[in-house]
Amino acid sequence: LLSVADAEALTALPLRVPLALCEALDDLGATCGIKWPNDLVAGGRKLGGVLIEAGPKAVIVGYGINGSQEAAALPTPEATSLRLVCGAVPDLSRLAIDLATAVLDRLGESEPLAAVIEAYRDRAVHRPGDRLGVRMDGERVAGRFVGFDELGRLCLDTRDGLRALSSVDLLTVEPDDETTDDAAAPGAR
Repeated sequence: LLSVADAEALTALPLRVPLALCEALDDLGATCGIKWPNDLVAGGRKLGGVLIEAGPKAVIVGYGINGSQEAAALPTPEATSLRLVCGAVPDLSRLAIDLATAVLDRLGESEPLAAVIEAYRDRAVHRPGDRLGVRMDGERVAGRFVGFDELGRLCLDTRDGLRALSSVDLLTVEPDDETTDDAAAPGAR
């Protein structure tokens, strides 16, 4: 539970938290990337995730990392765990402390937002030109990934022009096939 009075600090929070977690997980040998906006990915599979809920006076930051699961115990074939990535299970109590410390340390830094976005961009699993689809508030949008803007929003080049997205219900990697254009998708704009 954090008190965040500064608008820029609040904007950077969804970028800083996954960065801190990735850096801490790297120290364990789990080379980690970020699938926008909040998935932690190792070896192309989801290792964990971040959830941030902002209220009028405080922000709740939550995160989860798959720790000791074998492949059969994971909820989907697209998931992984530290056991599978690192070959061993770290001391989970120590890991919880290390992750919380990494997040708090990163949030305490006075790094400018532009530097945070650059670090996030370096960790992102998305590359310019990747075809992505998103669902938000019942709307489906597909386009080519352009990058992140000055506020850290995901930018897609769609048939309707450039879209800067700050949150979505679901992000998918689309086949690189013109038949999956957003104009051909039901309910798309």
